[in-house]
Formats: sequence, structure tokens, C-alpha cells
Amino acid sequence: MEPTGHAWAAIVFTGFVSPTVWRAWADARIEESESPEDWIISMALAASESEVFFRGKQKHFLDV
Repeated sequence: MEPTGHAWAAIVFTGFVSPTVWRAWADARIEESESPEDWIISMALAASESEVFFRGKQKHFLDV
């Protein structure tokens, strides 16, 4: 069974896997899907634990 977003949140934030592992997993899901979920795309682009599920959620200060 594939981990869900909630499972990945726990796995990532506890430090159980490295960024290389979660990005590879997310990249594979993106390649398999015609329309991957936003959280999977965020996971593939994240450079650190804090970016995994928060990328794109915060408004940029120049956005009106």
C-alpha cells in the first residue's frame, strides 16, 4: 500500500527518510499520473522538511 499525504507528513517530519527519498517517491508518482495532486508536486519540489507541505500555500508579499 502506498503512503498517503498524512503518512508522508509523519514520515518526513520525524526525519525517518531523507529529502532524496521523498523527492524520488514523489517524482515517480508524478510520472505515473496524468494529474498529480498538489501535495505530491510540492513534495517533489521541496528542498527541506518545512517546504514539503507548505510550498505554494503562503501568499507572496508582492501578491495583491
